[in-house]
Amino acid sequence: MSALLRTLKKGLDIWETGDYAAVLVDGQIPVMDGYEMTRLIRTAEQNQNIGRSIVIGVTANALKGDAELCFDAGIDDYLPKPVSLETLDTTLEKWLKKPHQTLM
Repeated sequence: MSALLRTLKKGLDIWETGDYAAVLVDGQIPVMDGYEMTRLIRTAEQNQNIGRSIVIGVTANALKGDAELCFDAGIDDYLPKPVSLETLDTTLEKWLKKPHQTLM
């Protein structure tokens, strides 16, 4: 197993612990990108009947259609790179304050 696959598998394993309020995924990583990782998270949530995690995609592209790719994969929101700390903070604050959101 490659180092990248081990890292992504570890990311999924860490997500399964339920110790995180939000997950940031990169939209364009070789082997398994953030879209695929999010699909796996959403499938696990359904199969295990657990609450929905907040997933925020970070992508190098801010082109028309990129948002749809994120949303189709189950990503809740996305940020184009480079991401400022202020933008990240605002986005996390927006999602973490949603009363209907079930946090793990």
